Amino acid sequence: MDEKYIYTVTVFEDLDESYGLKGRSRCFGYYNNFDLADKTVRTNATDINECTYTYAVIEKVSEGLVPCNKNRWFYKFDYEEREYYPIPEPKELEHYCNFGIG
Repeated sequence: MDEKYIYTVTVFEDLDESYGLKGRSRCFGYYNNFDLADKTVRTNATDINECTYTYAVIEKVSEGLVPCNKNRWFYKFDYEEREYYPIPEPKELEHYCNFGIG
C-alpha cells in the first residue's frame, strides 16, 4: 500500500534562543502536493504573513493519527519584497516536530 502524505503550511511570529518558538503560530491549511504548498508560501498567498508571521514551515506528514513529519522546509518573510524565501532549518527548532498537526 502506498503511503499518502499531506503538506501542512504553518506560520509563526518569531524565534527565541531558549524556547524555540516565540509568539503566535497558525496552521493555515494543507496541500496534497509540495509544489502547491511551496508556491503558496513563497508568494504569501492570501496574505498568510498577516503583518505578523515572520516564519513559515511546510511539513510533509503521513496520513493517520499522531503522524510524525517526514520532511520540512523553512521560510522567512522579506517585508520589502512581501514574499517568503527558503532558509536553513533554524537551530532553535532542531528538536521540534509537527508544527501544524500531530
